[in-house]
Amino acid sequence: MSRADRKSIIQLVGGLRLGTAPPGDRSFYSSLFARLPEEVSNTGGVTRYMGFDHLAEGEYRITFLGIEVDRIESIPNGMIAWDLDSAGLAVLEAKDGENAVIWQDDVVWQWRDDSPSPYNRGVTGEFSVRVPPEWSGTGTPELRSFSMTASAYVAPGRPGPDESVHLVDYDPSWPRKFKEFSDWLRGRLGPDVALKIMHIGSTAIPGMTAKPIIDVLVEVPSLYEAKQRALPALNRETWEYWWYDDHMVVVKRDRLMGPRTHHVHIVPRGRKVEERLAFRDHLRAHPEDAARYAALKRELAESHRRDREDYTEAKSAFVHEIVRKALENH
Repeated sequence: MSRADRKSIIQLVGGLRLGTAPPGDRSFYSSLFARLPEEVSNTGGVTRYMGFDHLAEGEYRITFLGIEVDRIESIPNGMIAWDLDSAGLAVLEAKDGENAVIWQDDVVWQWRDDSPSPYNRGVTGEFSVRVPPEWSGTGTPELRSFSMTASAYVAPGRPGPDESVHLVDYDPSWPRKFKEFSDWLRGRLGPDVALKIMHIGSTAIPGMTAKPIIDVLVEVPSLYEAKQRALPALNRETWEYWWYDDHMVVVKRDRLMGPRTHHVHIVPRGRKVEERLAFRDHLRAHPEDAARYAALKRELAESHRRDREDYTEAKSAFVHEIVRKALENH
């Protein structure tokens, strides 16, 4: 069957990064988040960002972040387009005013879910494909497996969500809200994937000043199993998905591009689970350290109010200190 006879299932216009970036460098993503909704035509009333990575064991990786379109029209300067169907991938770029296919090859889907979403952008999945020699890191076309590393819905033309840091006093209703949400989440994921669901973070520490976002830790048998269940189940306009190499974070908002209400940290059983629970339990049991943490959070919320990532990073030294202390005394 020729490509002309195949039906596209995912069409994306976006940017490609090859190799590695310095730790903490978010410039590739932040520049595309700003450019894509403005420069890519035919994205529709509601669309989504999608990211795919070849996650190599070494330092070299292939990263693509794009915005989904109904059909590929103009491709902005410096960007490319991916056209995925049930059997192949075509890579396009703009040449002499026309969109030209610069690479295409057969695709083997590792898994795929075609469930319809409210905005008819329901396909999620992961695949393997041969990549062009200039992408492979070896200079020859080679087979690469791509993981889905990002998914976030957006309404082009609307103001983005307020992502500044806002702290509030402890709310006694937070444990109840966690329980209600965990019951719902267990029903969506199933007990074979959601082995344990636990309340973590500042909203799980009585009396703690916090952002009004419920942090939920889901212990899973493996990330490979979890994402095949979680990504289709939570593929809705109020959810975002982000991959962080050794764990996944799914963000729940109260509406499309609205405030965050929940962070779901999906983590395989092991040390990372132990560390997060140790931090929570230590601050519950040691009010003097909890008071230090609250004071630090208030200080950093003032100095990093406009940058959530910097705010989180600035707390890391304290978090490491408490985790080390908690595990040593365990």
